[in-house]
Amino acid sequence: MRTQIVLTILTGIFFILSLKYEIAWIGAYLFGSIYTLRSTIESLRHKDVDVDLLMLLGALGAAYLGKFHEGSFLLLLFNIGSTLESYAFKISRESLKSLLSLKPEKAKVLKDGNFVEVPVEDVRVGDRILVKAGERVPVDGKIIKGKSSVDLSVITGEYIPEIKKEGDTVVAGALLIDGSLEIEAETTSKESTIEKIINLVMKAQEYKSKTQTLADWIGKRYTIAVLLSTPLVYLIFHVIYGSFDEAFYRTLIHLVVSSPCAFVISTPISVMSAIASSAKRGILFKGGAVVEEIHKVKWIAMDKTGTITIGKPRVKDIEVVCNCHDKLDILSIAASLEYHITHPIAEAIVKEGERKKIEIQPVNDVQYILGYGVKGKLNGNLWEISSDRSREGMVLSVKKDGKEEAKIILEDKLRENAKEALDRLKSMGYRIIIISGDKDANVRETAEKVGIRDYISEASPERKLAEIRKLSEEGGCCMVGDGINDGPALAAATFGIAMGTLASDVAVDVADVNVLSDNLKNLPKVFEYSKKSYSVILQNIIISLGSIAIMIILNLVGTINIMWGVLGHEGTTVIVALNGLRLLFMR
Repeated sequence: MRTQIVLTILTGIFFILSLKYEIAWIGAYLFGSIYTLRSTIESLRHKDVDVDLLMLLGALGAAYLGKFHEGSFLLLLFNIGSTLESYAFKISRESLKSLLSLKPEKAKVLKDGNFVEVPVEDVRVGDRILVKAGERVPVDGKIIKGKSSVDLSVITGEYIPEIKKEGDTVVAGALLIDGSLEIEAETTSKESTIEKIINLVMKAQEYKSKTQTLADWIGKRYTIAVLLSTPLVYLIFHVIYGSFDEAFYRTLIHLVVSSPCAFVISTPISVMSAIASSAKRGILFKGGAVVEEIHKVKWIAMDKTGTITIGKPRVKDIEVVCNCHDKLDILSIAASLEYHITHPIAEAIVKEGERKKIEIQPVNDVQYILGYGVKGKLNGNLWEISSDRSREGMVLSVKKDGKEEAKIILEDKLRENAKEALDRLKSMGYRIIIISGDKDANVRETAEKVGIRDYISEASPERKLAEIRKLSEEGGCCMVGDGINDGPALAAATFGIAMGTLASDVAVDVADVNVLSDNLKNLPKVFEYSKKSYSVILQNIIISLGSIAIMIILNLVGTINIMWGVLGHEGTTVIVALNGLRLLFMR
């Protein structure tokens, strides 16, 4: 890059000198052709032909006709355009590589009673690590001491800090705003969340979109076609102008203005910018094809549990059947039984007990019966908590010595901004359907809360796959799930989006897009970024091909010279590059 800039500056100096001292054109040609000649030779070694050869031939042709100023100007503008093009790609790549700066290089690990700074690569699972305010968490881990406001924007794109305390988990790359934390490492640096993000984004550059692949294919063959058609073009100009010099000159201009530089870079610069911009906002596209195509689907299929809802039940209400107990009594008994069980429902009841500050009572002979519930003896009585199949939704029956004493109603809370996000998707023209294996009553209730009419409940994995495949054939389907139990459905859909589960290998491997936040307001952004990127790609293609067509016509009628042809060619390339870079600043 630096050499290219120096050569461009020297070409410019000698071009200016040639306006007064004609012999200086030799210096302009010498410095202006070094980079172009090297690129041409490299392409020919690989049995390829690129636009550099067209420009080189144009400059040599101008010298043959004695138009040294115009040839020097051609080389100068081509070098300026190439330098700006390289710089545009550099900005886009550096925006991606800036993620690397978010990965800590050192970690303070407890050794022999003291925290010692070591390379982050040396951290092992189980190590105790100290992270202070202003530092980034080096690996994923569980907080064993301390409390801090943590900035997770590098992971989720959310700029509102979260309070993290003992027992919570924190991921690598998270920034401590205040306080300090001692964490127990649960991953190595290579397995950490930030490392997975970096690898995913860097690999995304390797997967070209359909338009980019087509543009590359056309670009190579188009250049060869321009060269092979040169004799025919010369004959046409000779018929029009009747002069060898004029026909030869017009043929040189044709070589210059027909160069597909702007067309070839129109897609990659846009795709790279879109991937970099969305990654900074917590949305990771797995390649250019996803960026370009995902907004074209007709259906968006949503998983319910863990996607639209939080996925963790909570106590909504307690209905006391007899007058022997009040709600707090029932909660105390239920929490005492469930305290010994590791199950999401048990956790919900125990947490509600903690919230109401009830006391856990001693329970004997606790039994957890899979598919039924929990039993145990408390104060000499046999208490049972089991599913109430006579009621819709999540309802538990609490029995004492076989007699029902109360019902505990549970609910799975909607995720933040769930309805607003789905309303936004509907306003964009997408059809939303919920496909869940949960009970019909629970799915229906969730669908009503978020305003979705289409839903399928109690869907087996086989049926879910069949429905996803059917929708994919009916205009394309994007499956949105939590990336773990929805792996097969994510893979079967036209495109798969994993919400907030990048740490899951299933999400990374199967999904086409990872949204690194559980807040559903980020879901519409996936499609908005895709639509915006596709729009910019089309704009660039129209600008580049339109410019070529206009300049070819102007050359046919003899209204432009080689200097204006080069100016138009390079100007178009710069415009296309800048237009693509706009995606780095998508809002």
